[in-house]
Amino acid sequence: MSSVGNTSSSIQDQETVIEQFQAWYEGHRSGYVSIAQESAGRLAQVLGDAGVPHKVEYRAKDIARLRIKVNGRKNDKRYGNVDDVATDIVDLAGVRVLLYFPSDKDRVEKLITENFEVHSSHRITGTKTIEIRRASHGYTPKYPTYCADHYRATLRLKEGREAEPWQSFRLEIQVTTILRHTWAEVGHDWSYKKLKPGGEDEFCCQLLDALSGAVDMGEFFLEQMQKRLMTQKEQADQPFRSHYELGEFLRRWAARNGRAQDLVDVQTLWQVLHYYDYDRPTELLQILAGLDLSSELAQKYEPLPFNLETSIIHSILVSDERYKRERETDAARPTKFQRYKLKVVRDCFIWFGRLFRFNHKWYSLLCSGSVPRRVLENMEWLVNQSMKEGETLSSGDERILDDLFDTFAKHGKLAVQYVFFLARLRVKAFPADGYAMRMVVQPLLKLRAHQRARLY
Repeated sequence: MSSVGNTSSSIQDQETVIEQFQAWYEGHRSGYVSIAQESAGRLAQVLGDAGVPHKVEYRAKDIARLRIKVNGRKNDKRYGNVDDVATDIVDLAGVRVLLYFPSDKDRVEKLITENFEVHSSHRITGTKTIEIRRASHGYTPKYPTYCADHYRATLRLKEGREAEPWQSFRLEIQVTTILRHTWAEVGHDWSYKKLKPGGEDEFCCQLLDALSGAVDMGEFFLEQMQKRLMTQKEQADQPFRSHYELGEFLRRWAARNGRAQDLVDVQTLWQVLHYYDYDRPTELLQILAGLDLSSELAQKYEPLPFNLETSIIHSILVSDERYKRERETDAARPTKFQRYKLKVVRDCFIWFGRLFRFNHKWYSLLCSGSVPRRVLENMEWLVNQSMKEGETLSSGDERILDDLFDTFAKHGKLAVQYVFFLARLRVKAFPADGYAMRMVVQPLLKLRAHQRARLY
């Protein structure tokens, strides 16, 4: 938070420092609201795509509560300047991820490290708090107290995106289970009261401790129920009703086969399997039995990350006769399907933005099958194209659209074929697809224009 340091750089009176920090935070709180909201949205998207049952909450620190917190720490911390306060209060922006099952914590950690720059992390198991309570309350808890994983992080941005000043703000991400969070909320008041040993206060501590034990048992029973329900579904060969069920099925399959659990877009995979009627355990197991997870195939997909999802969809892409027939139909579509082609091409670029963190990787990949200058010119046309309902393109515009469509449809690289496959199936509905496409393409076009200007 380098901007804070400009406010005060030398050691000052403690009260003055705190007042300056509070004034600074009041002026910047909207930025902390923004980074918390955007981070929560990113986490909700990737957790949903990965098939992790969850809830996400976010907030920026309330000004009145922040004042109480800082004043409560000032005697122990001895703040010398505003930066000292900002460094000490790590949860000015906060996101809380609430999980249904404790076993999902490791998957969530991988997703956090992929989407955030993690500066520090620690796992709170609740055992240390037991010692504190024994000393202060006169009662020794038998079960864990507050349990959560804490991450202090900054959001990773997509390449080419112009960063807002608030996007560099740090935030704290807390990961816990819904049941454990409920317990913490119930016990919050008691945790901060000056309880006296013996009598009613000690009895309430005993009840809270017993409730913690019940939470542990509840989480155990939930996971056992989940396993039992999935076993019954496999035996009955019922279709996966949601991508969450598919995600649990793949997690169990990976565990049985000694395979590390991939971070896959289960939501997309579930829609693909449903479209081609592979959404039953027996059908999917047949695909998994013949899966090609070789390094040779992974190299052919570079620079696209190759994982379980990619391999399953690859099997359908290269072997399903229905998809081959659909491709033949595409080639014979008349002019009235201009809007269809425009939608597919837009979605291809949106998928590039989702699958590749760096724009130059998908651009180099796309140009490997075409003349780069022509690809750029076609992309510039696409960014400025606005086809209204009932409107038809001129013959010149139609040739450009056909050229763009064929750039994807006839591309020799598997990664581009993969993107075209997903866009063609419309497995995700991208609202305002024209805007979403421009958010991916325009930064690259601006960069290329800047590079050309420097050459001349």
